[in-house]
Amino acid sequence: MTRKRKIEDFKMVNEDILDISTWASVLQENLSPDKRDIFNKRKKAIEMYISGKYPLKEIYNQTRINDLQIRRLLQRCLSYDQDGVMYGFRALIPYKRIQKNSPIYRPNKTGFANSFNLLLETYPSLKTLIHQLYLAPQKLDSIKISRKELHRKFTIACRNLGIKPDEYPFNTMDVGYRSLARYVTKLEQEHPEQIIKRYGKNHEHTFLDTGGASNNKKMIIRPFERVQLDGHKIDLVLAIKFKTPEGDEFVQTIHRLYILTIIDVATRAILGYHISLGREYNQFDVLKCIKNAIEPRKKMTFSIAGLAYPPNGGYHSLAIPETEWAVWDEILFDNAKSHLANMVRDKLKDTVGCDINFGSVGKPTRRSIIERFFNTLEQNGYHRLTNTTGSNPNDPRRRKAEQQAVKYEITVEKIHEITEIMIANYNNDPHEGINNLTPLEVMEQRIKKGMPIRKMDSEKRGEFELFTIKATRMIQGGIKVGRRPYITFEGVSYTNDILAKSPDLAGTKIDLIINTEDLRVIKAYLQDGSEFGLLTAHGKWGIIQHTLEERKAINKLKRERKIVLSDNQDPIDALNQYLATKAPTDKNARQQLQKTLKKQRQQSDRKDKERKETLHQEIPKDEVRKYEEDHIIQKSLPKLPKSIIY
Repeated sequence: MTRKRKIEDFKMVNEDILDISTWASVLQENLSPDKRDIFNKRKKAIEMYISGKYPLKEIYNQTRINDLQIRRLLQRCLSYDQDGVMYGFRALIPYKRIQKNSPIYRPNKTGFANSFNLLLETYPSLKTLIHQLYLAPQKLDSIKISRKELHRKFTIACRNLGIKPDEYPFNTMDVGYRSLARYVTKLEQEHPEQIIKRYGKNHEHTFLDTGGASNNKKMIIRPFERVQLDGHKIDLVLAIKFKTPEGDEFVQTIHRLYILTIIDVATRAILGYHISLGREYNQFDVLKCIKNAIEPRKKMTFSIAGLAYPPNGGYHSLAIPETEWAVWDEILFDNAKSHLANMVRDKLKDTVGCDINFGSVGKPTRRSIIERFFNTLEQNGYHRLTNTTGSNPNDPRRRKAEQQAVKYEITVEKIHEITEIMIANYNNDPHEGINNLTPLEVMEQRIKKGMPIRKMDSEKRGEFELFTIKATRMIQGGIKVGRRPYITFEGVSYTNDILAKSPDLAGTKIDLIINTEDLRVIKAYLQDGSEFGLLTAHGKWGIIQHTLEERKAINKLKRERKIVLSDNQDPIDALNQYLATKAPTDKNARQQLQKTLKKQRQQSDRKDKERKETLHQEIPKDEVRKYEEDHIIQKSLPKLPKSIIY
């Protein structure tokens, strides 16, 4: 066959097949001098041959390669590898094997070369069996099937197919074991995504979620373009100091706490965090973390000597005023149930206005930034405390962690203060991932360069917006039942003067906007959208501030007949009394008691601050000072016991 005819045949298959500019190349520096010389001569001969400008004699004079060798080399170059990619110039590497052996077994030759392939072609069920057992195991006990076990099942299948003892594979010394081993080795190379399942879920998730071209996402450089949120159980044992109703004082441990954090992907800055006091964090904890990341930061007053904020405040809203009320475009979650809650998704969509990316189940590789931060927080902070549990059960640092927590009364409040400063310092420490600049420096530089950031709408900035839920209730009561109209929410009745005087509304529906952080009042709307005003809870429920979570806890205790409430009894006080009674022997009760006591202290501090601000505005300074001194004295006086007269 002439050269022209040979080349035309190739072009009929694919006109681009002879475009050597698209062929796979070779890194010649990796070849030895002898091999490099052979390779270059072969390459030159192929290039001259395909161009059609040189006679075969001239090609031979320059490369010492004749026309038969050239055609053989060209056939190699135009062959395809196991991935369907043409070999190209790779086929010209000396001693490189590219052709597969013929699958036909020839009895007139010695040995059993290719007999295994012939066996699989003759009995396709054997090939299916190998693939099912080694690539796609169906049972737990076969996930990591060994090659010996695979060979045993393979030989059993051969006997069941009626293969005789004098036939392959039974007529070999190893009964086809080495051929089977070579075959499954090839399977591993051709099907890595399925083989990785043999090594467990962690390896599978990491392998499948990294390295592929489809996983190469665009680089995030704009602040607040993407954030990550996740929770982490703190490696500390903490204590709570409390008194029982009888007046006995205890210091005992509680369950380990969770810290929830939001980190900006572009700058590595921690935007906000929240320490959950529950045994597991829930949707309300997630929303509080989001709130803390969006609201302008307020500095904490420290009780631990020596703690102080960095000069710039340590948080983005303190260091960079332009970032006050900044919100993100996209947030990355994992698939924790608290993250999947409808309330969380609705608030992020309606109030924050961002996209939500939950990622694949059990794949932390896409949230590696925040996972790395948690590791930094533990190594540089929590693990250095005497009450640490360490990184694993065998960590020597976890010795006597509970005794240390009780001995030194290491409480949640102290850890909260330490965490506040650790994160403030983290935001001011140089980070290798951002060219050894600090997160706040990077954020400030990029904002000054004109990178835009979104801010929350002013009408949505109240706490009421983020923690509200919607509900619909039927108006109860009316003239027929002899009771003024009211509605019921979570076991408590609500009404106001207008509703009480509107018996015609009984039996109709009304829409409610509920602030889950304060259930004393509920905002009501008629079905046509008209605002109906605020409905107030009955009895002490309408006076004492409490959350939806606390209401549900109290109602559960009432159903279980563990507490009994009268109309004039403070429900939160009844909850605390019950928890204090159980706390000496029940760690769950101590955990919940810690939560309610912390909230009461925060409310008390807020009221004191508001009272002082009011005094400073309306009363002269001398009178304010005298009032504060008297107030301190009153606080220090012991409370007199109540006298009950029967």
